[in-house]
Amino acid sequence: MRTDTSGLSVLGLALGFHAPLDIIAELLKINPNSSTERDMFDAVPLHLACLNGVSSNIVKYLMNHDNNIATLIRDNDKRLPLHHAVEYAVEVKDTKDVEDVDLEVIKLLCSMTPAAVRMSDIHGDSPIDLAQMVKVQAVDVENPIYRRADKVYQVLKEANIRLYRLEKRRAEGFGRLGKTCATPITEDVTSAVSSLNISVPPDHIIVSESIESLTKQRTRTFLGNLFSRKSRCEGSQKKSSSDI
Repeated sequence: MRTDTSGLSVLGLALGFHAPLDIIAELLKINPNSSTERDMFDAVPLHLACLNGVSSNIVKYLMNHDNNIATLIRDNDKRLPLHHAVEYAVEVKDTKDVEDVDLEVIKLLCSMTPAAVRMSDIHGDSPIDLAQMVKVQAVDVENPIYRRADKVYQVLKEANIRLYRLEKRRAEGFGRLGKTCATPITEDVTSAVSSLNISVPPDHIIVSESIESLTKQRTRTFLGNLFSRKSRCEGSQKKSSSDI
């Protein structure tokens, strides 16, 4: 399947423009492997879907298409699709609906790969950190932006608790057998990724920073959508050409 200069495929373009499910299904039928093809930012279509706020039914279709493999693929910022779904959810786009947030995509990703909640990006931030930082910056619990971010945070927190319970039961089971549990809970998913020759993320990192330390972190502007990233890259390329 053809791509543009940024490596963006027709499927990625369709997701960026919120194409309906029947179009997405047809594109995947034409090229089944397109769901794990990367663009110049190392993003796969599931990253783009989450980054652009695509509906949960399309996200679910993408996940089912490759048996949830893409949920643990990182882009060049070492971000998972869940990072981008959280970024999209906590970003205020309309002040009139500042507390309105669709949590279905985040719930879906967390239910399939709860370990993603703890996985850090290139800045050392996990998805749960992104939501927490917005809460810290909003300061006031009565602030609508705080309440919006807190809704996202609570979903991630529940997923983290479920993961802890899974790991605890697994560790206790190994303990009764006189063995140690050295394999992370994501073993089955990451081995499936490896079988497709797709880069596997390292073991997840548990982030335990306090709110005080989070407030000292430098404030970063969240990445824009795919097309703003692309335009920045093309702009730098044009500048380099003019310098020559």
